[in-house]
Amino acid sequence: MLTPAHTGLTERISTTRSSTGIVLDEAVVEARGRMRDTLSSWCALVAEGRGIPAPAERDVAALAAFLTARLDWLAAHPAAGEFAAEIAELAGDATEALDPRRGRARGLGPCPRPGCTAVVALRPDTGGRVGCGSGHVWQPHEWLSLSSRLARQEYVA
Repeated sequence: MLTPAHTGLTERISTTRSSTGIVLDEAVVEARGRMRDTLSSWCALVAEGRGIPAPAERDVAALAAFLTARLDWLAAHPAAGEFAAEIAELAGDATEALDPRRGRARGLGPCPRPGCTAVVALRPDTGGRVGCGSGHVWQPHEWLSLSSRLARQEYVA
């Protein structure tokens, strides 16, 4: 009879599910909404001025493609400067909304320091610092060791 060899490795099976649902970044959603509204407005101006139908979709990509195809007309329009300023503002809003430094901390696990009950987290807003709420900090050369220590602990974010 064959018996499985003990390898020293164990498999952990979890029956719990994350109940967080979809996480939306409010700044990104707002920036996209401003893009859609602003581009729609400019598409309406172009459509009316050129006597053509505006895009049927209010999708940012479709609106931008419509305007891109008619940039020569827009550049000659008296409101060209306003158009350029609004597009630059939208680009700035998008860049700011997508900046990884303003992201939320990502919990990695309980602090492995004896007696510490804080959570170790990656903090994008601090340039990617890894540390816990009690002030323990791990430098990049310590991350691999920290990862191993955290893997040996059970943690649910």
